[in-house]
Amino acid sequence: MLADRKVVAVGASDEVPDDVREVAATHRDLAVEVKAGRFREDLYYRLNVVQIDMPPLRARGDDVAVLTQHFVKKFAEEYGKAVRGATPEVQRLLRGYTFPGNVRELQIIIERAVALEQCTLLTAASLPERLQGGLAPGVEETQEEAFPDEGIDLEARLVALERRYLEAALVAANGNRTQAARLLGITFRSLRYRLVKLGLASDDE
Repeated sequence: MLADRKVVAVGASDEVPDDVREVAATHRDLAVEVKAGRFREDLYYRLNVVQIDMPPLRARGDDVAVLTQHFVKKFAEEYGKAVRGATPEVQRLLRGYTFPGNVRELQIIIERAVALEQCTLLTAASLPERLQGGLAPGVEETQEEAFPDEGIDLEARLVALERRYLEAALVAANGNRTQAARLLGITFRSLRYRLVKLGLASDDE
């Protein structure tokens, strides 16, 4: 019991003094929940000894860069990649994103990007489409490949790009399709459909 600082083990009847500190977290405003009758008032005051307010990641812009670098280093080591940071464009996109999934979402985004990236810095192309939506061509992108006078076969280019990322994700996931789908930010069903469409898998697999 919190009030008496005692616990009763499962299956036992005797109370044993505890020597722990309780830490609780929530994304709700418990003061509001108490007033609405959805949270016990006595428990609220018992828990609310030291309150630490942690704003969501979207409100901590400077933390995004620090966490990004931390996750890049972590997953570069795990995947054996030479990635050592992120381009300014990637940093801008991440800083402007709302992160509904908070830090956990950033971690997944960076893991996916590191697994797919072929350069030493994370590029925008390795980010999920939801982050690339507001991407404006940067100086490096416009100078990298000028649009040819004779035009291009856009469909063929897109198919080749899709194939490259599907293959890279499967390699990064050691052939595990569920993991590959997560790295690509798509469902397993979507991954399977794309693999079949590009001739990388058969219908009965």
